[in-house]
Amino acid sequence: MSLEYTTAKNRKNPIPFMIDGREFVFTPKKLAGPVLRMLDGDNNVGGVLDWFAEGLTPEDEDFLSKRLADEEDELDIDTILEIVEGLIEQMVGRPTKSRRGLRRSR
Repeated sequence: MSLEYTTAKNRKNPIPFMIDGREFVFTPKKLAGPVLRMLDGDNNVGGVLDWFAEGLTPEDEDFLSKRLADEEDELDIDTILEIVEGLIEQMVGRPTKSRRGLRRSR
């Protein structure tokens, strides 16, 4: 008997999120491209950031890019990566990391 799988429907519903009181809306894009690039050894986060930017409106992408480039602004890449993680969790419907205490000790 072989294993059988059915492709899950891609979640395309816009996902709202807030940064410092401003609301943004992310329109999900397929995750395979950035993930495959990382698996191929692309250790930088460029593919993930491109994926994130593609889901934003041009105005929101420009706004965040300017904040990231501003040396006086506290917004940095760690916050963006945290947002990306949350967006992925929303898209796939489950946490990206196992929760403490759920795994058996070996």
